[in-house]
Amino acid sequence: LFDRRQKPSLFQEFSNGKLFVPLVMSPSKKRKRREEKKLALLVVSWWAIEALQLIEEEPTTKRRRRLRNYERLFEVHYVLLWRKYFCPSLPRHLQAPPDEFRKKYRMSECLFYRILEDVVRNDAYFVRKKDALGNWGLYPEQKILAALKFLATGGSYEEVVGEYFNLAQPTLWFSVQHFCDGIIQEYEQEYLRSPTQQDVNRLTRENKERCFPGMLGSLDCMHWSWHNCPTAWKGQYTGKNPGPTVVLEAICSYDTWFWHAYFGMSGANNDINVLHSSPLVAQLFSGSIPTPDEGYVINGRSREKPYFLTDGIYPNWGCFVKSLPVAVTEAEKKFVKIQEGVRKDVERSFGVLFSQFHILHNVLLELPTC
Repeated sequence: LFDRRQKPSLFQEFSNGKLFVPLVMSPSKKRKRREEKKLALLVVSWWAIEALQLIEEEPTTKRRRRLRNYERLFEVHYVLLWRKYFCPSLPRHLQAPPDEFRKKYRMSECLFYRILEDVVRNDAYFVRKKDALGNWGLYPEQKILAALKFLATGGSYEEVVGEYFNLAQPTLWFSVQHFCDGIIQEYEQEYLRSPTQQDVNRLTRENKERCFPGMLGSLDCMHWSWHNCPTAWKGQYTGKNPGPTVVLEAICSYDTWFWHAYFGMSGANNDINVLHSSPLVAQLFSGSIPTPDEGYVINGRSREKPYFLTDGIYPNWGCFVKSLPVAVTEAEKKFVKIQEGVRKDVERSFGVLFSQFHILHNVLLELPTC
């Protein structure tokens, strides 16, 4: 097959990984087939040698690169935070103004201490502990205040940790998640509940003075922009508003208390579609909503069941009181004016919610997604 005079140089080139192999082709067909088989075997052998060399050169274990330790000085930042907001013994000119804490964290210091005590008692994540190196970690005040500032301002990671926190980004996400879970676990029974008999009596009595006896609240929906919506879902979440949205259905009273909240429907649905899939319908038809102890009279007819104020898109049910599409008489004009004015309770509640917690404007831009 090979020229004998070229054998040494041929195998030397083959061992060096060169594919060029000088061949002496025979005119005989039988010999040609043998040469082709030997050539194929030679190429396969070269591939095998190259693969074995790669396996031998590859290290058996990869050295993990050690991350640089970054000293975050939690003690120093906590002392500065304590002196600015929580140290009454300091002179007044060294402390923050009285209203600065409320502006930054959307609550008073007394309310913060109450939340701090309740959340730390139920979640060991906020308890200060040592890390693997034996160094003390963050104080509970630092974790909870960082979560509050993120929820209140909706700022980026750099804006949140810039003042007296110096948290790592994963620590901030974990703090926000644990804080929200702790708030729901601690206050769900009080602030995320249906109205009781006492609440129904109080609401109907107070709304009677506003010309609507028997009314519990106002029902409406709002659309929340979903900037981080997956591309494959944008069609089903895009409706009348530009861009994908998620719908929140709520019943609110004059004191901006949310008595009902149903969230998660796509923005392509209107208020009627959301109502038909809402658990509110089951509560209305099952009679689980308490009736007021004292009845009321409307247009000379005695009634007992409570009702809600809505806009014109909702169905003509007895539990909904809508405005008139066309007001002709003076009595109708007066009713439309009062009904639309009182129904703004739910619009005002949405406005207060967004103004107090700016995270609702861009939460889906900041939080990591799976």
